[in-house]
Amino acid sequence: MGSGPPLSTLRDMFLASLERSGRAPGTIVKYGAVLESFVATPEGLADRSVTAAAIEAYLSRWRLEFSAFHGRPPSPATMKGQVTALRAFFAYLARMDLLQSDAGERLPNPMLALGVPRVPQRSNDWLSHDEQLRLLAAATSPEERIIIYLLRWTGVRVGEAVSLRLTDVNWWSHQSAVRVRRSKTDAGLRTIPIIPDLVPFASARGEPFPRAVRRMSRHSARSSLDCRGRDGSIR
Repeated sequence: MGSGPPLSTLRDMFLASLERSGRAPGTIVKYGAVLESFVATPEGLADRSVTAAAIEAYLSRWRLEFSAFHGRPPSPATMKGQVTALRAFFAYLARMDLLQSDAGERLPNPMLALGVPRVPQRSNDWLSHDEQLRLLAAATSPEERIIIYLLRWTGVRVGEAVSLRLTDVNWWSHQSAVRVRRSKTDAGLRTIPIIPDLVPFASARGEPFPRAVRRMSRHSARSSLDCRGRDGSIR
């Protein structure tokens, strides 16, 4: 890849391109965490002529370090997250013609030689009535109670919930609904009716439901970081 910018600079270019293309903030944070770890390793610092064997060595060492730190090996999904981030990064370098030798010759994308770990499909699960009651009882404030039932009765993802804004909740009309404007995919952008089961939990200390949503979104950045491991994966 020659004497061009180091991988750390290319990483920043790649993350900026993800933001311009409208990728989900959570995806950018996750990819950034993976690449920050990678560019600080011997493989990432060895100029930019990274081979498939070098990346394989990095992933093997990362797996051992993860196991030592957490007391367990990474899950297939976490391992896939590492490989997916690196594949996206090197695919970007290839598209930008940045995979070149010192002589200016185009180099192959090293990630094409590495497979993506298979993640077994889990069967759908749901809360029993007893589990639902115990989950609600675990709330420490009326606002937490609202959030639990928002997730329970709308089916929104955690990342979608913390991205909600006051204007996304139509509470006062006869067609009460929550509008999801930010999601992992375009298919996730949707309007969800507020069903009657959610109504009894739609106020806290006399304040309307949307205000609790606004409080939740205010703390979204801190909450999203609190639930991430050092590898950037959601735990």
